[in-house]
Amino acid sequence: MKNALTIFLLFIFVSLHAQEENQSRGILIKTLPIQDAIYQNPNLIIEKPINEKYSVSLLVAFRFSDWIFKSTSFGGMVLPIKHNAKGYTLGGFFKHYYSKKKQIPGGFYVGGTLRYSDIIMPDVDYISDSDPTYFRTVELKRKTMEVGGIWGYQVLWSRFIMDFYVGTGLQYRISEEKLVSGNPKYLQSEYSTFIPRLYLGFSMGVKLF
Repeated sequence: MKNALTIFLLFIFVSLHAQEENQSRGILIKTLPIQDAIYQNPNLIIEKPINEKYSVSLLVAFRFSDWIFKSTSFGGMVLPIKHNAKGYTLGGFFKHYYSKKKQIPGGFYVGGTLRYSDIIMPDVDYISDSDPTYFRTVELKRKTMEVGGIWGYQVLWSRFIMDFYVGTGLQYRISEEKLVSGNPKYLQSEYSTFIPRLYLGFSMGVKLF
């Protein structure tokens, strides 16, 4: 939570500083439609240009689902399975627009991102076909810190915006299991992992002024 608060305060400070220097070029309000429609994770992105080439953004998302990799009945293949969840994600972005023929907030850019997520998934089942003693239902808590780099192109038609991007990052996740039912033998009370991340998506929105 402290990391999330730091990101928010940094965004406010930089935005106010930019306005004092008369370098403000409006505010962009965007959303990630795939997260909204498919994953049921409503979100909002506020992007604020701070000068001729740079902008900062704040991401706020409510998490109603998350993914767990599990062994399935398809030949034991490990596949991502979506589970109901509750929680949030807060993040910050920093963009450098380098297109010479485009004016911010349009054109090609490179940037970085920092995110923090706090999620709880109730009633997560773990079952093994090969080991009949391996079964349990847990409440799974996840706290995830993430850093990454992105490259993209943002299109501005009048006040309508579409932002296409790719990139890669790394997550550090702390997970905690609380037994609901089943065999406690394989219960993992707390463990941490590093997870590589691939970004591929787009956001859309409007430029307010």
